[in-house]
Amino acid sequence: MNAHGGTLLVGVTDDGQLSGIEADFSLLGKKDRDGWEVWMTSAVSHSLGKAAAAELDVAVVELDGKQVARVVVGPAAEPVFARPPKAPEKATFLVRTNNSTQQLIGQEILDYQKKRWPT
Repeated sequence: MNAHGGTLLVGVTDDGQLSGIEADFSLLGKKDRDGWEVWMTSAVSHSLGKAAAAELDVAVVELDGKQVARVVVGPAAEPVFARPPKAPEKATFLVRTNNSTQQLIGQEILDYQKKRWPT
């Protein structure tokens, strides 16, 4: 969100194999794909905020007998800070750079924000 947005596939391994999200169902209150989407939205709301969660486009589809989630997000209109579950008071500013996630700190945050969201 802090960079260009993108697509996340959940239920697909790093090498492109389908693993599905079904194993997660047993951990949920409602043990199906709807319960999984509710969990995903809640997790994003707690970590990134309700406004960020509202910008997610989540779709669960069946591929080769496995349920796979596609999460699409566009670039944010303003900075989005992540709050770790165990330390929500320690919001961090993260950006995706190619295939890695980078945490910016101090002056890096200010410089990036000026460039990404000029006023």
